Formats: sequence, structure tokens, C-alpha cells
Amino acid sequence: MAAEKLTPKRIDIYKKYYVYFLIDPRDENIFYIGKGTGSRIKSHVAEYYRGGSVNKIKTNRIGEIINAGFKVKEVIFRNSLNESEAFKLEKRLISKFKDSGLTNISSGSISPKDNALAKIKDLKNRLIPYNVWAKNIENRREKSCVNVFGSVYNAYWKIANEIDKTIFSLETQEC
Repeated sequence: MAAEKLTPKRIDIYKKYYVYFLIDPRDENIFYIGKGTGSRIKSHVAEYYRGGSVNKIKTNRIGEIINAGFKVKEVIFRNSLNESEAFKLEKRLISKFKDSGLTNISSGSISPKDNALAKIKDLKNRLIPYNVWAKNIENRREKSCVNVFGSVYNAYWKIANEIDKTIFSLETQEC
């Protein structure tokens, strides 16, 4: 019996994407379809606990499931995809299931620009008013703000203005 020549399988590092479903265990319905790599599938429940999600409808649904004593079902539908394949499959599935109660806020394939814009707008919405921010800031932090920006007031408005400039830049950028 001749020894077979063993050759290592080629690992395609670009086929690391997957398309997944979030399923409500109370009725077994898919309520979110996404694409990702690594632990992206787990990030939605983590966002709920952190309280910081752009998609409030999805976050509220996750909260309802958890508060009812259940766990969100996280199911990988298809893996070993490249990014383009994952985008296309995600978009097709969202289109197919769009009338069945999905909480997706886009039809899939959200561009990096739109994703950045949504995140920066969420950050702006979470920016507390100056008078509350200044009142709550600790003295030692206030001293460092004064050293860097000249005053707590300047620090706050520098941050707020940078957010506004970033939003304007993203909204007017052609992609």
C-alpha cells in the first residue's frame, strides 16, 4: 500500500464572513438578519446590556426576550463566505423576509460611510447638555480640561463642534 502524499488544504483567509439570524425563542421568528466575522453575532445582546445601539427597535426586542426570561437564539445561516458573498446573501435574505417582522433598519449592505454616520449621530444624541456635563465633572478632570482646552466650556464645545463637523462631512461626502 503506497503512502498517500498529504498536501495541506488551502485556507482562504478572505472567506471568514458569515450571515446569521437572531431568532425570538418565544415564537421562533427571525427578527434580525446580519453579516459578520468573529463574534459579531454576539454583539447585539452585548449592545442591549451596554444601552448603546443605533437600532432601538432591535434592542427593544432583545430586551423583551431577556425580560421574559429567555435568551436570543443566535444562528449562523451560512459561513465561509467572502465579504461580497456575505453582503449579497444578507441583502437577499432581508428582501425575502422584510414583511415578516424584521427589525433591520437597512436593506443590508450598509456602507461604511452610512455606518459611521449612524454611529456619530448616536454619539451626538448621547452627548449630555453642557450644564449637566460641567456640573458632574470631577475637579481633577476639570483641571486637565483647563490645561488642554483652556476651560471645561471650551472642552465641551470643542467635542460638540467636532461631532457636528464629522456629521456634515459624512453627509456631504460622495461614496
